[in-house]
Formats: sequence, C-alpha cells, structure tokens
Amino acid sequence: MEAMVWEGVMELTKWAQEKKTDPLLWSIQVSAALNSAGVSLPSVDLAHRLISYICFDTTRMIEITDGHNSSCDNHVPLAWKLLEKAMAVRILPPLLALSLLSTRVLPYRHLHPAAYALYIDLLNRHAFSLSSRNGSMKDVLKLGISTMLEGEKRKLGFRIRKEKGI
Repeated sequence: MEAMVWEGVMELTKWAQEKKTDPLLWSIQVSAALNSAGVSLPSVDLAHRLISYICFDTTRMIEITDGHNSSCDNHVPLAWKLLEKAMAVRILPPLLALSLLSTRVLPYRHLHPAAYALYIDLLNRHAFSLSSRNGSMKDVLKLGISTMLEGEKRKLGFRIRKEKGI
C-alpha cells in the first residue's frame, strides 16, 4: 500500500513536469494524496524521494573524467520550482531538503553551476526565513555565504546578485 502511495506521488510529479503544471496546484494535489493515505506532513519520505528524483544522484555520476556524466535527467527549472513550493507549503521539511541537497549539489557545483545557484537561492529563501527570529545569526550566515560566493564567482563564470545590506 505504502509503495503505491509513493509511486502515485512520483507519477504526479512526472505528470506535473510534462504538463508544466503550476507548482501550487501540484503541491495541493500531492498534499491531498498524502493526507488521504495517512502520511503525516511534513513528510521526511517525500523530501528524500523528491530530492532523489530531481537532483543528480551521486551514484549515477560516472565517467566524468572522459566528459560524460549521467546525472539525473530531472535537473530542470520546473522540478526545482516544485521542490521550492513543497518547501514553502511545508509538505516536506525545508531544512531536511536543504541538507539533502547540500550533499548532492555542493560536491558537483563546478560541474552544475546552475544547480548550485538554485540551491543557494533555496538556502537564502528557506534557511534564512527559519532563522529570522535571530537577526544577528541571519546576518552572519548571509555574510559567510556572500564571502564564499565572491570567491566562487570567477570559477562559475556568472554573476551572483548581492543582497541588500551585505
């Protein structure tokens, strides 16, 4: 039964990607499917499955040295928008999703600069919103990330916008 629930959620996710469905509509459908199956939200399992589906799988990163890599085909902007909406409406734990992404994005940031930029955007939106009660910590984290990004900017070959006050 549980396997069927997750299979249905992943099919819904694939369908949403193919049809370019609004991420809010997708998140409502996923939430309804999980609620009807008795899955408590936010769902740790959803975080693991969605990150595995969207983001490149480190076990599939082979043959990089000869110019080929077999990263996941679902590493596309709409998939990241679905993930962002799932985090925003709290159908999965945002901090867990960010930590799962960190192990899949950071080691390959030079191979996948767009994924790295999207990860930093998610980090900025969700990690900092969770720490908004402690303004000084938010400023320290932003400064640390900004400093790191400045060093990476030349390597990645694109501009990184500066947040006001950094």
